[in-house]
Amino acid sequence: MDSVQFDGTGTIILKGARWPLEVRGSASAFGIVESLGGVGIDRHDESTTISLSEMSTVQVPAGGRLELGDVNGPLRLQGIERDLLLGAVNGPLQTRDVAGDIDLTGPINGPLSVKGARKLSATGGSPLRGDVKLADLAEVDIAQVNGNLAIRQVSGAVRLGKVNGHVRVANLTGGFCATSVQGNLVLEGKLTDDYVWEAQVEGRVRLRLHPESSVRLELESENHPPSLDSSFQIVERSNRRVVATLGSGQGRICIRTEGPISAKVGTSWDAHEEFDDAFARAGVAVERAMAEMTSAVDAAFDEVGAELSGIGADLNLGDLGERVSTRVRREVDRHTRHVARRVRRARRQSHRRTRRHPAAARRATSPSDQLTPDEREARVREILRSVQDGSLDVDEADRQLGELPLA
Repeated sequence: MDSVQFDGTGTIILKGARWPLEVRGSASAFGIVESLGGVGIDRHDESTTISLSEMSTVQVPAGGRLELGDVNGPLRLQGIERDLLLGAVNGPLQTRDVAGDIDLTGPINGPLSVKGARKLSATGGSPLRGDVKLADLAEVDIAQVNGNLAIRQVSGAVRLGKVNGHVRVANLTGGFCATSVQGNLVLEGKLTDDYVWEAQVEGRVRLRLHPESSVRLELESENHPPSLDSSFQIVERSNRRVVATLGSGQGRICIRTEGPISAKVGTSWDAHEEFDDAFARAGVAVERAMAEMTSAVDAAFDEVGAELSGIGADLNLGDLGERVSTRVRREVDRHTRHVARRVRRARRQSHRRTRRHPAAARRATSPSDQLTPDEREARVREILRSVQDGSLDVDEADRQLGELPLA
């Protein structure tokens, strides 16, 4: 792998990345490019243009701006102390701990994950075509998302255009506006001052407000009467619309939906935790019911088996009654085992969901799971060789590259 040093002052422009690209922050005043292919560097007065031809890792110092042209593969950025201007990315895009703003000017043809940034903007007209996960930002402004959208811990405003999937927002303390949500909306946070939450939704809406919130709610559903808990003070109610207040009513929530809508007051919560707790309770209940059913079936078969054996003896049928009883018992046992397998399979699915929970994500990225740069490079080379020899298709390679932890 070739290693080239460059002047990192001013704007840095990366272009021509046809393979997976990783960009990391550097404490040095100079930048470094490590690439499997040739690297072209063109230095100007206020900028440096770097042309990449193969899979590369770039380290950039702090200050100025970082611009990326189209990237034909997965893109990862970590610890960048610059503003980012990104073009089209034909694969997963993951950014962590960006000190500046992130401006997406082209389509993102894969899942997008952003954790830690000042502002995320994607208003250039190109949609985000995969699922989007955002956390620890000051502001969000997105024109269109074709997948699902999950947002956590945004201190400022969240502005959304059209979202074709579901939207889940947690720990929100600023304003919120969604022009169109085709799926369901889950909105949780603490609303005070004169902030506004407003949305037009086609699916189900769930609101949960912090007890210290001060807000006036105007909720309307085309097909269902809105449901509010007793913490709210009802001001006006009709069959499909309700106006209520919580606290002194400083903030404002205005939501219209075609589906059911409910509002509750409570402390911060997490949808995955609720699901897993409920599933655990259901699993215990199912196992208890199965144990009780098995005990009842055993007792019934003991009684019926004895009766069938007696009838068989009276009719000179030998052990026919006992054989019938045994066969039916085996069928019930087989059905019970089938139900148990379904419960275990559903539990495994629940565990896979918890990997998306922040606590599970932290465990998944513990130091023991990190790869060194050499280990990660070896793994990437192995995946690319598998694509070249035909033993791995491009989509699967893209997925495996996107799941590699950052070095």
